[in-house]
Amino acid sequence: PPTDLWVTENVWFSPKAWASAGFWNYDLFPYTRGVLQAFDDPEVREIVLMWATQTGKTSILGAMIAKAAVFALFASQIACPDANSALEHQQTKLIPVLQGVDALAHRIKPESKRSRRVVDLGDSLIYYSWSARWTVSGRAAAFIAITEANLHSRRKNTEADPVEMVRDRCKGFQGQHKILIEGKPATKGACRMDNNYQSSDQRKYYVPCPHCNAYQVLVLGDRDSDFGLKWTSNKHGDPDSNSIRS
Repeated sequence: PPTDLWVTENVWFSPKAWASAGFWNYDLFPYTRGVLQAFDDPEVREIVLMWATQTGKTSILGAMIAKAAVFALFASQIACPDANSALEHQQTKLIPVLQGVDALAHRIKPESKRSRRVVDLGDSLIYYSWSARWTVSGRAAAFIAITEANLHSRRKNTEADPVEMVRDRCKGFQGQHKILIEGKPATKGACRMDNNYQSSDQRKYYVPCPHCNAYQVLVLGDRDSDFGLKWTSNKHGDPDSNSIRS
């Protein structure tokens, strides 16, 4: 089934782990539908999410891996900036998503028996790696997710870029692989996320204007732009709530 439909009936967010409990809800995150559709699109090989924090990147990654695991589509690999972030991602981000999928919940081992490098779901394996050659090499995967891409670093200047090293892991699946690269935007033109976004087709989510119904990209304005909210600052430099206007 299409991933964007499958998640609405199979991915449950527990109130213990997520602010918005319940099945996947496009009323809350309508912009995620296009990303999940791209996961199924055979013409799309890389998906770049240069999004701010708390916008659904982790949920999308977990949903994609859950779908692949349920249908035993392929092995997956999650590349994190370092060992600590990999362990945190597994415990607090991936496992809660997998536990919310009925077909996977019973396959998850107790925390005391889990490996920090591999999540073994029986028919499907999810590898974890971080920015060290020995954790990346030797593991091929058809789906690779690179988390917080801007934070990955080289140990030596002569060492290959860790993100490119991870990309090499799916060379054996050419024509069938998927790569998800996610992270927060940083300095334009001088960070991995911006470079990867610029090399993509730069898809955007359009929303209708509440006044004229014309579709447009929602852009965050500031005090100097000719759109968005305007305000004056108090003596401490903070926005004066009584002065805010559109």
